[in-house]
Amino acid sequence: MLEWFKKKKLSEVDDEIKRVVSDMATCDMDSDEYATRMKHLERLNGLRNAEERTNRISLDTVVIVVGNIVGILIIVSYEQTHVVTSKAFGMLFNRRSSS
Repeated sequence: MLEWFKKKKLSEVDDEIKRVVSDMATCDMDSDEYATRMKHLERLNGLRNAEERTNRISLDTVVIVVGNIVGILIIVSYEQTHVVTSKAFGMLFNRRSSS
């Protein structure tokens, strides 16, 4: 259900990661170019992870919203089931004060 809120759009960072990975495929694993591209790839992955963390809805926020909705539903259901009692008390006090 929370998957609806995630953005599916690929960012520019993802495009750069793809480019670096394709460049790494052409290099020898023991070369200096491969090591520098690996450092670039680590930095880009860090940027992508930071970008994903900022776009997510936090679990704390979801819990607070659900708690508030449950509280509202409890109050509304109590008021619907105890309408007669609250009105009866109001009429009881009105009759005694008028006598």
